Amino acid sequence: MKRYTTIALAVGALALGACKDNPVANPIDAPTVDALNGALTPTSLRQLVVGALAQDRTTWNDVQSAIEAGIFARDVYRIDASEPRYVTETLGGNPDPGSFAGGRGFAGYYTALRAENNLLNALASAGTSQFTQAQLTATMGFVRTMKAYEYWRLIELRDTVGVPIQSDVPTEVTDVRCREVITSYIIALLDSALTDFNTAGAATVLPVKLPTGFSAFGRDYNKVSNLILYARAWRGKVNFYRAINRKTPNAALIPSVIADLTTALGAGPGAVPASQFKFGVWYNFVAGGTENQPNTIADSKIGLNPLVGDSVQAGDTRASKIVPRATLAGNGISTSIT
Repeated sequence: MKRYTTIALAVGALALGACKDNPVANPIDAPTVDALNGALTPTSLRQLVVGALAQDRTTWNDVQSAIEAGIFARDVYRIDASEPRYVTETLGGNPDPGSFAGGRGFAGYYTALRAENNLLNALASAGTSQFTQAQLTATMGFVRTMKAYEYWRLIELRDTVGVPIQSDVPTEVTDVRCREVITSYIIALLDSALTDFNTAGAATVLPVKLPTGFSAFGRDYNKVSNLILYARAWRGKVNFYRAINRKTPNAALIPSVIADLTTALGAGPGAVPASQFKFGVWYNFVAGGTENQPNTIADSKIGLNPLVGDSVQAGDTRASKIVPRATLAGNGISTSIT
């Protein structure tokens, strides 16, 4: 991430020094849709893909998805006397639609989605002088997979409230669609991504070097063969929640869920070595410092809902991860496990 920061600072320094827009060349870090049509180069494609991923990474961390989703699901509490909104806007009242729990995890993901839509349009019209067709098709599959991911994060926090589907026109305001429509759309995106990957060929490598978190944890997801596993894992997860949807349960999806997850894991239930449990895509965060994005999953003010500990059945090895703690209390609630 330091490399891209350095590039951004250098561009900023040049802009400040010149104090004048270039009347001929469109800026590569803020291109118009017209500027992208047929104009992709290895450099511009890399910057655009990294920009979309950076937006997703920033939003995921800013909204503290693992924390807020856990609170909405009533699995965890975050009790902090100096920040009562984790209780007042998630447990004791309605989220403010304009900020914090209501809006914070909304705009950022749609910024990423607009970037990904523009990328798909640009890839569809890019020529093969700079890339092979297999590289272009593989990249389209990757971008569609990331779009599916963005929509899952959005519906994960809004559930039955629903969310809009972003069109290719950034200024268009589209209708809010219900959860069932969104999850079906996610599956359609993942199926389209698989078609792209299969067309490109499993041996194809993306023409863009993804951040290190995509290759440092057991598998190299710059390769189409592994991106197929990543997309199948998401399809299995989303279809599982579609299968158990209380409003419209669909048990017929379970066999495909098992097949997708078995493919993604590389083995069936109980046959995956513990050493492979962490295989996957990760975002790297620093402990503090220049990028100002420490990993906010670790937080001393988070505690489990006591019902979680009470619900663990005998023999469930996850019980070893639940430990007593000094009682965490505030805002009218308390817990003594984490």
